[in-house]
Amino acid sequence: MELMLLFAIVAGCIIGSSSLEILNQWNLITFDFPPGYSANYRPENNVFTGVEVSEDRIFLSTPRLRAGVGATLAVIPRNTPKGSSPTLTAYPDWSFHDAATGNFTCNGLTSVYRTKIDSCNRLWVLDAGTETSIDNYMRPCDPKILIFDLRNDQLVRTIVLPQDVVRPASIFTNIVLDESIQGNCDASFVYMTDTIAYGLVVYDGLNDRAWRFQDPTMFPNPDNSQFEIVGERFSFMDGIIGLTHSPQLATVFYQPLASDRYLLQLVSISLFPR
Repeated sequence: MELMLLFAIVAGCIIGSSSLEILNQWNLITFDFPPGYSANYRPENNVFTGVEVSEDRIFLSTPRLRAGVGATLAVIPRNTPKGSSPTLTAYPDWSFHDAATGNFTCNGLTSVYRTKIDSCNRLWVLDAGTETSIDNYMRPCDPKILIFDLRNDQLVRTIVLPQDVVRPASIFTNIVLDESIQGNCDASFVYMTDTIAYGLVVYDGLNDRAWRFQDPTMFPNPDNSQFEIVGERFSFMDGIIGLTHSPQLATVFYQPLASDRYLLQLVSISLFPR
């Protein structure tokens, strides 16, 4: 049974009670495929997992959970009519999304779950390198970070994660930047969640090195792995997905999906190798 989902981007504030405004919504996502672009597109398999907002645009991540995904990273204008369903534009352009045609050259983007904008107005894109990760897990490309300058949408840096921090089942799903310790932009520390191999990977942008951090609190709990949405029941033994960083507290906060624990935390400095 195929499940028809409603995707929505909402904005609002909480003052006493929830007050949310729908900015955009979709029953099924549409892309502006260029003429002659031979993608085996299946709209029901395209699911948003990440949203990042700049001054004038909204960036939307659609990882390759199943076959038939269009652009794994797309963009829409920020000022579209309220409640509208705009067509998505591939970011930065369709040349980075050859995986949609089944041609995995690994030069562009394969499967993006989330992105983050730094203080230099650059978009850090975490590419898991995976394909059909729900139905038939494959990783045709190495996990990597691509950094785009949002002033001209040019790729300015590519960071391939070293093999000693990647595991056979790794899926990297979330990314946060720490610009409070040794500098901003290229000097940032980067924290990344490995949701299936259960851990965090830290990248030191200044010294171009990475290492892995693992703790029992990052593992899922089988007793909390069952989920239900509109009558559909399924099981996810997912580790960390929720991730954020507080520069004021010098603390990383994280939470596994299959868990009943409250938000967990690590002091940033404890994530560094000794």
